Amino acid sequence: YSLIMAFELNQIGDYWMRSSTPSHIIKQYYETDWGSPDLEGTVASESVLRSSKVFGNDLPLTCYYFGYLTLKSYDKRHDTFTLSFPNKETTNVLFSDILKARMKGNII
Repeated sequence: YSLIMAFELNQIGDYWMRSSTPSHIIKQYYETDWGSPDLEGTVASESVLRSSKVFGNDLPLTCYYFGYLTLKSYDKRHDTFTLSFPNKETTNVLFSDILKARMKGNII
């Protein structure tokens, strides 16, 4: 989708993020009272990442499954993964949407 939009508009932009609405993540963010989460660098085990509790109260796990976080590194000694935002576009759009929802009082 991003590549098609870039060619069509002859401009690079945040097209992937515009095509998805992180409404579930925004809802979970406010329902679980995460405050100001620093999701960058979240550490998770393989069993957590394989968990089927995507819609539970684990915001980093939900962000991972929806593609807002990706695997950054693996610590073999502790058998854990470090999660990271895949790019600045993803970080900016996600937190911008969270802020907009808060300012509008539109918590889904």
